[in-house]
Formats: sequence, structure tokens, C-alpha cells
Amino acid sequence: MSRLRGAAILVSAAGALLAAGACNIVGPVAFIIEGPPKTPAMFELPDRPTVVFVDDRKNVLPRSSLRMVIGDTAAEALLTSKTLTKTISARDAINLARVQETGRKPMSIDAIGEAVGADIVIYVNMVSFGEADLDGLPRPTAAAEVRVIDVVNDVRLFPVDVGSPQYVQAVGDPVSPEMTRSASMVRQIEDVLAARLGAEVAKLFYEHETKPLGEHTG
Repeated sequence: MSRLRGAAILVSAAGALLAAGACNIVGPVAFIIEGPPKTPAMFELPDRPTVVFVDDRKNVLPRSSLRMVIGDTAAEALLTSKTLTKTISARDAINLARVQETGRKPMSIDAIGEAVGADIVIYVNMVSFGEADLDGLPRPTAAAEVRVIDVVNDVRLFPVDVGSPQYVQAVGDPVSPEMTRSASMVRQIEDVLAARLGAEVAKLFYEHETKPLGEHTG
């Protein structure tokens, strides 16, 4: 009897341990089954010829070539994610605007889109590009306002509220003072930050894995 009673106690204890650990197991199991959390697209782009035009009226970018890095990265991400099947070179749009517009009268978004054969323009207006102190660490940070224009129908598609532009931010990895002493390293940091901003612009338009701001893979 004592042996049977001891065995029963052991079985009960084992069951209690399993039950107690179940709560800790549910999370990882759910993650494996369902995958990482996803952020839905904020707007579904129509699948029509599209150009990403990056504007820098405030001259916040240290190099004009970074406009192309941002635009081309966003366009490539939209193609890779199969959000769009055709995009037009950001370089073509930027070069066209540079040649055609004057300081007093810049080209309209519609005119730029029509000139390069785009039905849709994703307009990216630069707000800031530099370094910010986040959590006590200096990190490259960039921000822009984004809107989507239907050139053919002359209508703003996103965001619907004209008075509320969509704000996008990109944060790079922490940078040590030593890294900023090299001109080539600074250019590399700028290129990476521009590419990350372009990627964040594209993510507005397709479902993607949810990550904390500043966390990157690859």
C-alpha cells in the first residue's frame, strides 16, 4: 500500500509540474505554429506603374545621391514582396525634376509622374536625416512624410486626410565616435540609413514581420 501511495503521489506531482509549465510552453508553441507577429499594410497599392519620388526641399540629406538610394530601395522591396509588378527608376524621376524645374517653380508631383510614365507616385518628403540620442546611444536616424498620388485621376490615395501626412522613421545601429572620423565610414553609415528608410517606406504597403524600431535582420 505504501508503494502504491508513493507512486500516486509522484504521478500527481508530475502532473502538477506539467500543468505549471504549460503556461511557459504555450507562448513558444504558438510562435512556432503561427509564426512571428505581423504588421498589416497601412494601404494597399493599386498594381499599376509606380515611381517612388524622394524630395528634399529642406536639404537635410548630406548627399543628393541618397535620394536615389531611398527611392530605389523602396521600389525594390515593393517588387520583391510582389506588391507591385512594375516600378519606374527613382533616378529617372529625380534627374527629370532636376533638369525641368527651377528654384522658384518646382515640378508638380503629377507632372513628374506623367513625364516618367507612372500612374502612381509614392511621394517621400524628407524631414530629417542625421544622428539622434536614443536610450543613451547615438544612432543614425531619418524621417520622412509619405503620400500616394494617383496621377491619372489626379487624386490623393493615401493618407486620405490631407492634413495628416504619414510619418515614417528609420533608426540605424549605434555608432561610436571612432566610426565618424573616417569619411568612407560616414558615407557607408549614410547609405545604410537611407536604405533602411526606403525599406520602411515600402513596408507601409505590404504585410511584414513586426519588429521594434531600430531592430534589423541580415
